[in-house]
Amino acid sequence: MDYFTLITGLASLFAFIVQMFDFFPKLAEARRTAALLLAGVCVGSLIRAFDASSIKFNVQVTGFMLLLVAIGVVIVSALMVAWRSTDRLRRREAFQVAGVSAGLFMFVLVFVGMFATLPNFNQNEFEKQKLSVPELISLADQAEAHGDIDRAIMHLQTLQTRLGPTDERSARLGERIAELKVKEVK
Repeated sequence: MDYFTLITGLASLFAFIVQMFDFFPKLAEARRTAALLLAGVCVGSLIRAFDASSIKFNVQVTGFMLLLVAIGVVIVSALMVAWRSTDRLRRREAFQVAGVSAGLFMFVLVFVGMFATLPNFNQNEFEKQKLSVPELISLADQAEAHGDIDRAIMHLQTLQTRLGPTDERSARLGERIAELKVKEVK
């Protein structure tokens, strides 16, 4: 933010206060014009102050998101039908559909929210699945080198789970995890 944004912000706040308490009643029209102009300049300079390239949306389209969007579309559509309808019966039915859909929306949110603490729903677990075997080993080595034994064990357990019990590397990982647990206790 630059000084211009700060000055116009303060001036628009001052103009708002003057407008609210009706100072200078003879200049009411000029006061309103000045307040709107200053507020517009302040908002415009604030918008200009934001760097659009620094705003990043990390949105992954999942089945859950699509389900929520579909339910939201049904809710909004039913409310629009109820708003535009002149027939009382049709309006009531549209409100019922919107209400049931809102209840379904909340149920889905709560139901998935209950299971969001499970490891398979955890975002960190999804991120770890994107990592390759050598990357997870490297992360475990780096965590161990920095003395973060818990994190090293976590990376190795993630790798062991991904490899499965039949993979020969899983047994070696189990031995290394056991060694780290002993090292952690010391």
